[in-house]
Amino acid sequence: MKSEIFVFKENKNINFNFVDKEVVGEVTVYSYNFEWNKEASDSDETIEFSWAVPQNDLLYTWTQNSVLDHFLPTNYSAYKYSMISYNSPCMVLFNGKSEHKYSWALDECSKLVYYKSGVNEWDASVDTYIRIPLKQFANQYSTTLKIRIDTETKSFSKGLRDISKWWESTLKQPPLAVPDLAKEPLFSFWYSYHRCFNAQMVEKACEDAAKLGFKVMILDDGWQTNNMGWEGYEICGDWQVGAEKIPDMKKHIENVHKLGMKYILWFSVPFMGAKTKAFSKFENMILRYFAKNVGLLDPRYKEVREYLISIYKKAVLEWGVDGLKLDFIDRWREEPDNADYNDKMDIYALQDAVDRLMSDIVTELKKINPDILIEFRQGYIGPNMRRFGNMFRVTDCPDDYIKNRVGVLDLRQMMGESAVHSDMLMWHNDETPELVAVQIISILFGVMQYSVKIEEQSEDVMKVSKFWLDFMNEHRDLLLNSSLTAYEPHLLYTWAKTSSDDECAIAVYSIDKCVKPDLKDTVYIANGCEDERIFVELEDNYSADVYNCMGEKVLSDFKLSKGVNTLNIPVGGMAKLLMQK
Repeated sequence: MKSEIFVFKENKNINFNFVDKEVVGEVTVYSYNFEWNKEASDSDETIEFSWAVPQNDLLYTWTQNSVLDHFLPTNYSAYKYSMISYNSPCMVLFNGKSEHKYSWALDECSKLVYYKSGVNEWDASVDTYIRIPLKQFANQYSTTLKIRIDTETKSFSKGLRDISKWWESTLKQPPLAVPDLAKEPLFSFWYSYHRCFNAQMVEKACEDAAKLGFKVMILDDGWQTNNMGWEGYEICGDWQVGAEKIPDMKKHIENVHKLGMKYILWFSVPFMGAKTKAFSKFENMILRYFAKNVGLLDPRYKEVREYLISIYKKAVLEWGVDGLKLDFIDRWREEPDNADYNDKMDIYALQDAVDRLMSDIVTELKKINPDILIEFRQGYIGPNMRRFGNMFRVTDCPDDYIKNRVGVLDLRQMMGESAVHSDMLMWHNDETPELVAVQIISILFGVMQYSVKIEEQSEDVMKVSKFWLDFMNEHRDLLLNSSLTAYEPHLLYTWAKTSSDDECAIAVYSIDKCVKPDLKDTVYIANGCEDERIFVELEDNYSADVYNCMGEKVLSDFKLSKGVNTLNIPVGGMAKLLMQK
């Protein structure tokens, strides 16, 4: 069955009807209504449709979780999937000039959706296939789906932003408000301490971090156990403080607050370990097992949702935490070994239950603290998750500045005004100051999360940290709130820039790259690659002061003329260009 450009799989139990088509420029939004009977729902049949476009200048793909993989697969490749707790239903196809050429996106960002786009070897088209299982709709027997098709040639970055804006306008609830603190650089205890800490160690580290310029910290996994070593997640679920490590959590948090720092605490949301006291109460409310002796709580039970909400309310009300790092939400996925629905559950579909839980968490916590900070990790970073979190962090990539860079730039282009955080920066204590600076520049357009033991760092590394942290704080609006353009995603981004009314900031990530600043009074160029030579194409005459990675001036009033110039910037350093009046 064909309607407009789409081919719908014939099914006697499922009917479709064209509803509307809205055309604005080269963007078309199609609306379809689907109806099905109980037989289709009970047998878990799927809405299925496809369409094809010529593969003309469509060389690379981007999805929300592409990370380092942008090749265009074949049409017989495996399906990807999205749901409220994982990924997003969209795909962007672009060319070698970083131009958006074609994209599609769905407004169904909560339910499970299978999708793929790939090359048809018979006719060189790109075929797209969508499958939506019906059983997850429970006692609902109809739905309306919007499909956005964008064929405009424009910058890759604008193509992503346009999808994000469409989701914001289409979804029923706005993103969670973003307090100023959500964009403050943050000191994390994970890579630096893991589970090996106590209250005194945390407070001393926070004192050092505050002197460096940090105002927010995250205490990660380990506070809920007395054990200093790794023992898995079997001990997660009670969420009682390890008293040998932190005898008085409320007093401990007050001590950190006195240092001028806000306190965020980690929770692995779905985990219920067999070694916890609460396990006996919830062992029959397990969705499936994540690992041996580690179950995933099933949020389809009202008791599970109420228990988790009570834990987080206690942390905010009784202990005084300023925010929560809510981890592993993406483990709530549709899997073959998930528990079946039963009449003790009050919500049928898993993703509906996740939606209810997260909505209730936000509602309850905002009653206590309207500026509550909630951090999620890349993976569960779709448009609906923006309703529940205001800090979105790149997935774990310790000491991998390339993956960190790609993650920050990907998220910045899709997450609107939400705060995009880097994965925690870490390095070997013998790392050079220059390459420490390269790591920092790699995440220049995101909020820095920093996780090294400050007392173990060399004087030069601390100078690097201080210089770049100060720069990011002083130019936060330019770096985080101005429109971002990132170039050559298929090459893992070779450079990127932001601009305000009178300033432009550029980070260079590839050797011998020619960058083009916007015509602004002041231009900052950060050298995030391992060579000194950078080419700069200017629209006016400028003079430049050049600084090394520690912020020491190494060149003054270097003249640059209109056109292409060669500029030497030390590795990890920066040039400040001033337009000549």
